[in-house]
Amino acid sequence: MRQYVLSKCMLMFMLRPAVSQRLASGLSAIRAPTKGSMAGLLGDNWTLRIDSTHAERLNFLPETQNLSEGMQVELKDSVLQSFMYQKESARWRASVLKRSYYFSGKGLQKVGMLCLLLEKFYSLDDWRTQECAGWLAAGFRCFYDATAASTNECKGASQSYYDEDWGGIASRQGWDRAECASDFGNTCYNDHHYHFGYFVVSGAILAKLSPTYVHNQPFVDYVNTLIRDTANPSSRDTHFPRFRSFDWFDLHSWSHGVQPVPDGKDQESTSEELNLFYGIVLWGRVNKNAALQKLGATMLSLAAHSARELFLMKSGNSYHPEDFVKNHVTGIFFQGRVDHKTWFGRNPEYIHGIQMLPLSPALAMARKADFCQEEWDDILSHVDLGSISKSWASIILTGSPGHGLSIGQLHGLANIMKPMQMLPLLWIAFLHELALKAHHLHRCSLPGAATLCNGLKMSRRKAHGLRTNFGQTGW
Repeated sequence: MRQYVLSKCMLMFMLRPAVSQRLASGLSAIRAPTKGSMAGLLGDNWTLRIDSTHAERLNFLPETQNLSEGMQVELKDSVLQSFMYQKESARWRASVLKRSYYFSGKGLQKVGMLCLLLEKFYSLDDWRTQECAGWLAAGFRCFYDATAASTNECKGASQSYYDEDWGGIASRQGWDRAECASDFGNTCYNDHHYHFGYFVVSGAILAKLSPTYVHNQPFVDYVNTLIRDTANPSSRDTHFPRFRSFDWFDLHSWSHGVQPVPDGKDQESTSEELNLFYGIVLWGRVNKNAALQKLGATMLSLAAHSARELFLMKSGNSYHPEDFVKNHVTGIFFQGRVDHKTWFGRNPEYIHGIQMLPLSPALAMARKADFCQEEWDDILSHVDLGSISKSWASIILTGSPGHGLSIGQLHGLANIMKPMQMLPLLWIAFLHELALKAHHLHRCSLPGAATLCNGLKMSRRKAHGLRTNFGQTGW
């Protein structure tokens, strides 16, 4: 029988290789289906290094820079208006109990942001701050306390169960209906890192504002369980797989669950992926768990790096065809193809806006100023913001500092919004007043929702190359 001896050095192919001394000489690169060239590397092990300093230093709110007294007064008043809006008729309850893990989580984080701004402008001990924190506490209890979940006060809270087959926390909504469409497929593990990321960030906010909740074991266990479901790092935890969503080869997450799809798994919203890892950083901090905080910072740094290289395309991006790069964001990024659209429509505010939410300090790790400027100049400046929903308009403006609009213009748009839509817009406007690039646009008022500003009423542009499938067509 012939014996074979394996070489001491294994040959593997790697995306975006950064260790040039291990590149195999004389070996041509191969093409990945959607991410450019793969180079051959020699070695029995790889060491992955990433600078996580920026991620580790992120705070609950962005750092303020020289806000004038007038700005502080106006923002303080806006925060109070938003608080009273949520307090009236207990609107906060409708925000956080939406019969959906995704929308309930978004509501919790919106309320959490309001609570943080109340703390900033009225102090931690102010009754308004603590009442707001109480809303968060009451909302969370509807999800982790089975007794509370059955009361009228918790009507609209989603319920979950532990799935022994796949090892995870899945929504009962789809289970009860025996389908995978409900709540974006949460039952079948779609989008868990999106859905539960909002809960993790909101849980960290509650623990910051009401430190006694760090010792509330049912609450702590609930948030920890959501982290274990999405980003469990331990092989000793037999109840959950390791890193359910995160791909350590591609260095970003996939949002698709367990259903087979011809083009493979996909990811649509890199910003919501970042939100989970940002939440893990904050949760580790408030619980004084340095290892968890470091884990979150490492995954956040890697995911932000991949978002900048693969999903948010500046001119000259080498991973996608030149004509497709003109779109600046990818859309639905499958393993086998990239579609310039979203699961819910092809409008540019959807395709670009889904990469901007939620608003948090982590967003700037992926959305750098030079990219935002190109995206605004080439695409978003041609969207008639006065004709789209004000929710999407606020997302586009808060996520695109390249617009160069004045404080007056942003404030004019805010005046026709609901308080909870207005708040993040004003916050960003005030925060980045000195950083906004002046385009010398005149101040414009907004008498109604029909127009934003004459300088921005332009038609939408046709997207370039709506679909690319490198696996079939090559480059």
